[in-house]
Amino acid sequence: MRIKLVKLGAVLALSCGLLYAGVVAAFEAGLLMMQPTWKGTLVLTTTDEERNPRERVIVGLYYDGNLYVRANHWPRQWYYEALANPAVLVDRGSGPAPFVAVPVDDAEAAQVNARNGIPLKWRILTGFPPLRLLRLEKAEAGVGA
Repeated sequence: MRIKLVKLGAVLALSCGLLYAGVVAAFEAGLLMMQPTWKGTLVLTTTDEERNPRERVIVGLYYDGNLYVRANHWPRQWYYEALANPAVLVDRGSGPAPFVAVPVDDAEAAQVNARNGIPLKWRILTGFPPLRLLRLEKAEAGVGA
């Protein structure tokens, strides 16, 4: 009887885990396809390995006079592209402008994340991905992606 309860518990736990993974995958896929915009979003243009431009709608974060973007979803190819080629374009509604994406250290990330928190329900829906930040610094004209 005890072994049957353990097996039942394991099956239920696995089923709940798979269901949760499915909800997260569906939520992330929907966001990736729709790329919704609202107050505070910007369009970040990165370049892939072949130097093809790729646009992504992301929320801009502000802290201490600086602009940041945070990879707070599992789909984060844009983040890796910005690390590989930090010359990016940022459009905050008035046309693209050249910026340089700069990785931040843990201390700076903690300060920015503390000021720009993510609601728990959002973290649950996205499956608690690790948070990665980039500071966007204005670049010289003609230097962007």
